[in-house]
Amino acid sequence: MGRALRAVEPRHLAMIAKLRAPPRILCAVLEMVLILLHEPMADLADATGPTLEKAAATWPRAQPLLEQAGGKALHARLCAFDVGTLDPEVVELLEPYLASVTHEQVHSYNSGAPRHT
Repeated sequence: MGRALRAVEPRHLAMIAKLRAPPRILCAVLEMVLILLHEPMADLADATGPTLEKAAATWPRAQPLLEQAGGKALHARLCAFDVGTLDPEVVELLEPYLASVTHEQVHSYNSGAPRHT
């Protein structure tokens, strides 16, 4: 995570916060970040893993984290995150997200090709 995170600057996080309707893949990534950091998420008891409803409900909770100190606060928390502190419950919560996104989807999103959601 270190090298990838170093490529993200705090100002990028602040820019993301300004999106009115972020792409679904971005919402899924932000949901995983909320899970990792033990932040409150959308309270959708019936929804396990990424769903459109959960993404829409989670976005308002993610925006303030992205905006804090121009993105610096979240960036610092992510840089200080110790992967060794992951507990089995968090890993279990992340599994549906990791299983729902394929390498091809990420690659097509990054290359500007049509997105498959």
